[in-house]
Amino acid sequence: MNSPFFSIVIPTYNNKKLLEKAIKSVFSQTYKNFEIIIIDNYSKDETENWVNSLKDIRIKFKKNHNHGLIGRSRNLGIKLSSAKWIAFLDADDIWYENRLESIYNIIIKNNNFDVICNDEIFVKNEVKKLWKAGPYKKKFYKNLIKFGNCISTSATIINKDFLEKNNTYFSDNIKFSPYEDFEFWMRIAKLEARFKFTGYAHGEHLFHSSSYSAQDKLACKNSLISIFKHHVFTLQSFTEKKEELWRHVESRMAIDEIVELFILKKYIKSIKLIFCVSLKYPVKSIINIFYKLTS
Repeated sequence: MNSPFFSIVIPTYNNKKLLEKAIKSVFSQTYKNFEIIIIDNYSKDETENWVNSLKDIRIKFKKNHNHGLIGRSRNLGIKLSSAKWIAFLDADDIWYENRLESIYNIIIKNNNFDVICNDEIFVKNEVKKLWKAGPYKKKFYKNLIKFGNCISTSATIINKDFLEKNNTYFSDNIKFSPYEDFEFWMRIAKLEARFKFTGYAHGEHLFHSSSYSAQDKLACKNSLISIFKHHVFTLQSFTEKKEELWRHVESRMAIDEIVELFILKKYIKSIKLIFCVSLKYPVKSIINIFYKLTS
């Protein structure tokens, strides 16, 4: 068997039905030179039996206790990979059939990129909405801190040589969970990785009730706060006043929370939060709130 061009890393836990759809979407790819690395967090359903029943030599199946840190499973998948290009796919997401072929063509035409990310269709309560990745801007690392994440893990492929050269992998800091993937992209950007955003939707990202982000909003918020504080204060990467940068981050997170409350039709809570923001942050923040609500 020739060396695969892509290694597809799929972490999973008690997610057999959705995993079946994810694997099916990989097998349906028009580009076939890949391997699949499934890292199972000792699922208690029939995941292992189902994977073994496929009897496909392109599949590597490994059990690993990640203790709630999905980044550990992804790191193991990277270490077990045989290809130069690592593709990540969460077990509850799917790809469209031309996804790998599209990325392959980009790499063949221009091999100067370290990270390639496509758009996705976000699916929540059977409602589909286009999510645009990127765009890439100068001082991309600082932009991720100031404006938040614009990269989806299941939509991203990364050069393994870049990871090994910089000895960079997903963090196992529990404070960064469940957004350790965002923290990973931030460190990649800090290392000045060359990003390519394709501008095409090549898959679907599913939001469902059993996902961690849907179950524990407070943990998600605390995760982002820990990540941003780490990059603003601990890493000491910026020459300007860190307190000013942190103030910008805080106000943007508050704006995002207000917008989410409006979407959920929790109008009283959102109005109270707008009032608090108006007292603490500049008028510009209030303008940003109304811009986001009306866009």
